[in-house]
Amino acid sequence: MSKKVWMQLGILMDIPDYAESKVFGNDLDVSAKTLEGLVKRGNFKPFGKSRIPEKEVAYLNQKYGTEYTITDVKFDMGGSENRHEKH
Repeated sequence: MSKKVWMQLGILMDIPDYAESKVFGNDLDVSAKTLEGLVKRGNFKPFGKSRIPEKEVAYLNQKYGTEYTITDVKFDMGGSENRHEKH
C-alpha cells in the first residue's frame, strides 16, 4: 500500500524559445497554461530545495493513524545532504 502526500518539489525547468515570452509575459493565464503544459510534457528535472510541509505530516498522521513527528521534511535535490528541520 502507498500513501499520497503533497510536497513542494524544486525543479530546473527547460523553457523552449517558443514558450519564453508566454511564460514571462503579462498574461498570467497564458503563463500558467504554458508552464502546466511544459510540466506535463516533462520539460524539467528535479533540482534544488524541496520539502514536505509539516501540515502534510499532520494530515498523514490524522488520515492513516501514524505518529510521525510534525515537522517540515526538507531536502535538496541539488546534492547537499538530506535533513529534517524540527520546529
